[in-house]
Amino acid sequence: MFTLSEENYLKAIFHLEMMSGTGISTNAIASKLETKASSVTDMVKKLAEKQVLVYKKYQGVSLTKSGKTTAARIVRKHRLWEVFLVEKLNFSWDEVHDVAEQLEHIKSPKLTMELDAFLGFPKTDPHGDPIPDHEGRFDSVEKRLLSSLKENEVGVCVGVDDSSSNFLQYLDKNGISLGEKIEVLSIESFDGSLWSQGILPIDSLENLKQIRGKYLDVNMDQTLDWDSLRKEIKKNGVRNSLLVAPMPTASTAQILGNNECFEPYTSNIYTRRVLSGEFIVVNKHLLEDLVKLGLWTEELKQELMKANGSIQHIDGIPEDIKELYRTVWELKMKDVIDMARHRGYFIDQSQSLNLFMEGATMAKLTSMHFYAWKSGLKTGMYYLRTKSAVDAIKFTLDNTKKE
Repeated sequence: MFTLSEENYLKAIFHLEMMSGTGISTNAIASKLETKASSVTDMVKKLAEKQVLVYKKYQGVSLTKSGKTTAARIVRKHRLWEVFLVEKLNFSWDEVHDVAEQLEHIKSPKLTMELDAFLGFPKTDPHGDPIPDHEGRFDSVEKRLLSSLKENEVGVCVGVDDSSSNFLQYLDKNGISLGEKIEVLSIESFDGSLWSQGILPIDSLENLKQIRGKYLDVNMDQTLDWDSLRKEIKKNGVRNSLLVAPMPTASTAQILGNNECFEPYTSNIYTRRVLSGEFIVVNKHLLEDLVKLGLWTEELKQELMKANGSIQHIDGIPEDIKELYRTVWELKMKDVIDMARHRGYFIDQSQSLNLFMEGATMAKLTSMHFYAWKSGLKTGMYYLRTKSAVDAIKFTLDNTKKE
C-alpha cells in the first residue's frame, strides 16, 4: 500500500518518463510537484526501498516494472473519473482535473472496474489522453503538434498537452474541442514585437534618442548591411531573444580555462580553492608570451604574487606586454562602459556588466552611472567591485629575497 503522497510522486515520475524517457532528475520532479529538491530525495529513497523505482545519485530516477504498473493504475483511475465527471455530471473539461486528483486515491479495484464498465470502457479522457487498462497498458495514438501543420493542412484535435483551466477555457472560447476538424488557413509568425516590425536593437536606440534628446550619446552611423538582415528576420524569424543576454559565467569560465565572458582580468595570478585543494592560476595568455620571450622564471612568479597579479611595476617586462595585460584595476571604467555600448548594438536584452572601482565615492559612482545611462545601456551595472581598504603583507617563500 502507498500513501497519498507516494502515489502523487509515482504519478509525477510516470508523466515525466512519458515525456522525456528514464533518468528523471530530482529537480524535474520537484518542479512538477512544486516542492523542494531535498524533499524529493527523501521520498525517492523511500520508494526505492519499496522497489517501485531505482534511484542513483547523479543519474536520476527510473520506475521499475511494478512502479510503472502502480503509477499507470493511478493514472487510469484519474482519467476514468474525469470521463465520469464530464459525461455524467456535466462538468466542463477545465473543471475536472482537481476533482479527479482527489478521487484517484480511492483504493477500491472493484469500484474502478465497475466505473470503467459503467462508462462503456472509454479509451481516452476528456483531454484526449489514453486511459490505461486494468493491467496498466494503453494504446499509443500517433499525434502531431498543431504548430507542425503547414498552411492548408487539415487535422483533427485528439488531445491537449496543457490541461490547465486557463488554456482549456481559451480553447472553449475559440470553439476548439476534441474531435473538431482544424484547417490551417495562415500562419502568423510574429505577435507584433519590434523584431516582427523589422526594428532591431540598433533601431530601438534611435527611438530612445527621440525620447531623450540630447541625453543619449550614441553613434548611430551604420556600415553593415542591416537591411538584408531585417528582410531575413521578417521572412524567417529569430531565435529566442533571451539567448543574447551575456552574463559573466564564472563557473563555466573556470571549467573551460578562459576568463568570465567579456570581463577584463581582475588579476594575472590568483589562487583557486576547490574541494581537492588550493591551486595557483596564472593568466595563460600572459604566461605563453613571457615563456616565448624567455622571461618566465620562479623569481618573476614571486614578483607577480607580491604585486597582486599586476605586471606594471615589474622590471624587465616590455612595455607592450604591460599595456596588453593591464588588470581591470588598471583600466578606465569609461573604456569598459564604451565597449559595453558597442556590444549593445547587437544585443536585444542586456549585459551583466560588472564595474570595478578603487576608492569608490558617491561622486565617482554618480558620474559613472550617468555616463552608462547616456551611453544607452539597458543595465548600467550588475556588480560594483571594490578593493579592500587594507592589504595583507606580502612575503615570498624564497629566503634569499629581501624587501
